[in-house]
Amino acid sequence: MANKTKSLDKKSLVVEDDATILGSFQKGKVTRIVVVAKMWKDQLYMDFRQFHMGDDGTYHPTKKGFMIPYNQIGDFFDMINNISKV
Repeated sequence: MANKTKSLDKKSLVVEDDATILGSFQKGKVTRIVVVAKMWKDQLYMDFRQFHMGDDGTYHPTKKGFMIPYNQIGDFFDMINNISKV
């Protein structure tokens, strides 16, 4: 699958052609947490991944992250809501 650079917050992110960037936030000087919707094995997933800024000034995905099938995203948000109640 080819990579494509998409702009976000005046910085660039390298993501797959069929991915949609849903949001991101800065974590440190050269790291962003990025949420991407993408297809994998014919199923829609939400990919929560750490991106690191390369020497070229663009953010590249790392192995640090996880994907959740879209049909289970409600369970994930329920878990997050429970954490916020602590």
